[in-house]
Amino acid sequence: MNKELVLDQLKAWHQKLSQFFEQSFVKNQSLMKCASGCDQCCRVERSVFSVEAELIRRHIKQYPLSPRAENPAGICAFLDNGQCTIYEVRPSICRTHGLVIQQEDGISHCELNFEKTLPDKSDWLSGKTSDTVISTLQIAYEKLGEGQSRIELRNLWCELTKEAN
Repeated sequence: MNKELVLDQLKAWHQKLSQFFEQSFVKNQSLMKCASGCDQCCRVERSVFSVEAELIRRHIKQYPLSPRAENPAGICAFLDNGQCTIYEVRPSICRTHGLVIQQEDGISHCELNFEKTLPDKSDWLSGKTSDTVISTLQIAYEKLGEGQSRIELRNLWCELTKEAN
């Protein structure tokens, strides 16, 4: 296995997550507030595995960020005027926010969604499965001698904007 194959598998996983979200959204649109301009899920600091950070780095090298001031603490560094500047390569966590996530200790979902009723269980995402896939890709990435840590998105944004200047 090589680095490009791991990144291709990550892209394929991201695509599957996005498709699952879209299918669930189509069926449950009346129960969900997710829409362009809603950035409630971006008002938090997040970290990503280094394999996802690499995908973001490559994207930014191809499509540089516009110069701007750093967002205040508590807001994703990649959010700009309510829009995600890395939407095409957004991390797994961002692709699944809004869905009902089934964890071993219960469920979670955006507090703006499913206020009165939950969707059919076929539209719930298994957190265990999702975590296993992304962790497996990270382990494969580490075995290639690549990054072994999680990276705060704010630190990644600072790194990428510093490189651009």
